[in-house]
This record gives sequence, structure tokens and C-alpha cells, in this order.
Amino acid sequence: MNESFLVSAIKAFFQNSPLAMFYIVLSLVAIWMYKQFRAYLIENQKSTIGKTEKAIEVYSELEVTIRKILQGNIISTSLDECITKSSSYLPYELLKNTTIGWRLKRR
Repeated sequence: MNESFLVSAIKAFFQNSPLAMFYIVLSLVAIWMYKQFRAYLIENQKSTIGKTEKAIEVYSELEVTIRKILQGNIISTSLDECITKSSSYLPYELLKNTTIGWRLKRR
């Protein structure tokens, strides 16, 4: 019993040594690819969550600014500044109806 259990199991399943090495390497590559794909999915999900949180923050700030303008507490230039900050998160249809959209149409 000089051989370890793993070596004896490999020899029992695969009498042909090169074929055993092929399956072992193939298994290791499959495990590595699974880990890489899983890490990619987790990173992608974190990125999506971060973008969603930022969009919610921007929309909330825009809503507060609109409420303050409707109450007469601040002037409308603050709304332009807020829309400019949030323009990357706003839908194009909404953005083209703002003063920024009017400026883009004139160009």
C-alpha cells in the first residue's frame, strides 16, 4: 500500500495513463472556467446594483429639487443644474423636453 488512495482510484478508473491526464486536465480547466464565470457574474451584478443605487439617488435629488421649485423655495436654475447632473440617468424622451434638450436641438 505505497500508493495513495487518489492514485489507486485514478489507476482503477483509467488504465491508460495519458487518457487519465487528459480527463484530469479537462476537469481542472472546467473548474477554473466555472470560477472565472462565477466571478464575472458576481462583479457584473455588483456593478448593476451600484448603477441602480446611483440612479435612485439622482432621481431622488431631482424630485426634491422639483418639489422645492413648485413650493417657490428655490429658482429654476437649480433645476437645470440638477438635470445636468442626472442627464446620464434620465430617459432621452424626458431629457429632450427640458431646457438641456432645447439647447441640444439648437446646435
